Amino acid sequence: QVTSSNSNQANLTVNISNTLNSHLNVKSAFSLSKGKVGVAQMKNGENRFIVEVNVVKPSEYISKTVSAWPEEEEKSDLYFSIRGYLAYPIFNAFGRYKNMAVGVAKKALSHPMVVYGGISEELAENLYGYAFLGVTIPATFDSLNSYRLKLLLVQVADSSSVVMSSGYASVEIPLNDLSDFSIDYVGNLEYKIDSLFVGGSVHYTYGESGQSFTPLLSVGLFFSKNLKGRLLYSPFENTFKGEINFEM
Repeated sequence: QVTSSNSNQANLTVNISNTLNSHLNVKSAFSLSKGKVGVAQMKNGENRFIVEVNVVKPSEYISKTVSAWPEEEEKSDLYFSIRGYLAYPIFNAFGRYKNMAVGVAKKALSHPMVVYGGISEELAENLYGYAFLGVTIPATFDSLNSYRLKLLLVQVADSSSVVMSSGYASVEIPLNDLSDFSIDYVGNLEYKIDSLFVGGSVHYTYGESGQSFTPLLSVGLFFSKNLKGRLLYSPFENTFKGEINFEM
C-alpha cells in the first residue's frame, strides 16, 4: 500500500496485491477538487479485467458547510510527456494544449506506430483525463482494423511537494474487436531533494501477448521548473527506460 498527500489536500492511496497465480488488484482513491471523491479500481483474475471509476459529489449544502478545498489556482495550459526504451524504438508520447490532446506510441518492434488525436479535461489538481481516437501508420482508412480508441488518466508530479506521486493508466481498444483491449499502468513515487529526485516505479501491462508487472528504480533531475527527466532501471530485466516531462 502506498499513500501520498500534499499540502493542497490532494490525496492518493494505491493498494496493489499480486498472488502467485498472477491475480492483480489495484485500487486508487482520489480526493478530488470541488467536493468530489473518486475511486478507480482495476481487477484481474481468470483473464478478465474490470475497470471501475466512481465519482461522488456531496450535496450542495454539505459542500458549502464543510469546505476543505482552497481557492482554485490557474493550471498549466501545456503538458507533454515522452517515455521509451533507451536502446529500442519503443515509446509512448502524449501531450495537451488546453483541451486539445495528441499522442503517438509504438508498443513493440512488431507493432505499428499509432497516432492519436482527442480531448483533455482537468479532473482535479494535477490529475487529467484524455480521450483519444488513433490510427495506425501505415493505415487502411476504410478498415476498422486501423483505428484505436484510447482512454488515459494522468497524474502530474507536484514539484512543490517533497514526496511526489505521478503516473498514468490507459485502456486501448481496437474498433474492429472490442474484446481485444490492452491496459497500461505506470505509477511513480519519489522523494525530492533540491533539483534531484529518487524513488521507485511500477509498470503493469496487459494485452494480446499476456501481462507483465515490473518494479523499477528511478532517479530524476529537474532541469528547470518546467522540464524534468527520469531514468528508470529494472534490476530483474536489466533494462533501462528514459522519460522526459515538460509543463508550462
